[in-house]
Amino acid sequence: VASMIAVTTSLTSLNVSGGVYEAQNLQGSGKAFGEALKTSSLKELKMVKCKLDTTDGNALASGLAVSTSLTVADLRYNQLDINSAQMLADIAKAKSISLCGISQDQTAAERDGL
Repeated sequence: VASMIAVTTSLTSLNVSGGVYEAQNLQGSGKAFGEALKTSSLKELKMVKCKLDTTDGNALASGLAVSTSLTVADLRYNQLDINSAQMLADIAKAKSISLCGISQDQTAAERDGL
């Protein structure tokens, strides 16, 4: 999937998240996704509950740092350590990339279905 991101210019959103009850095991795929982000036209990437670890987080951060199109990166419920999470947050803040689907200029939030 990651290799297709870099060559498919019409793809703008990708959700490879795990399900409600079960996580998707994409541990070890961060490097491939990080490299793909460097040249892709992807605007939104959702990798929620994918068992991503610190190495994956660092690799994704390198892709986020040079991506010119990404505006949303939802990486909730993974196994990132504090350092990789902070690196992702710093890059997201500098580039106005929304982490977890929350934009920097958002002033209100609603929780439907509760």
